[in-house]
Amino acid sequence: MIESHYDFIIKNVFEIIELVTYQKTSLDKLWKYCLQQICDNPVHLFKSTKFFSFNPSILEIILKRDDFYINNEIDIWKILLKWTCGQNPLVRYDINKWDKNEFTVMEGRLSRFVPTVRLYVYHQKIFFKSLPL
Repeated sequence: MIESHYDFIIKNVFEIIELVTYQKTSLDKLWKYCLQQICDNPVHLFKSTKFFSFNPSILEIILKRDDFYINNEIDIWKILLKWTCGQNPLVRYDINKWDKNEFTVMEGRLSRFVPTVRLYVYHQKIFFKSLPL
């Protein structure tokens, strides 16, 4: 299926991975292939119109993968903030206008993702660039 329907899979990778999630055992190769496509092309995930409705469990799996890499982890954090604001119920993107309830909602939505953002890698890059050689 992967070889003969490559174009279809690439065009519909987000829908397929969400469908395959519930049948991982029998569709393991397709699951792994779709995950790899997303990890190889993370920009496609974040720029997709389907991103805001993407399953949080799958998003967490992707962000935890060692082969998922974006040059600037701060970008991942910004994207996660947009994603969490876009979930139902919607939360205003301007943090200065949040009330106590919105902070509580965002804490609940973001808590599972905080460990997946590798800010320590970002800080290591800055540290090593600042060292005199």
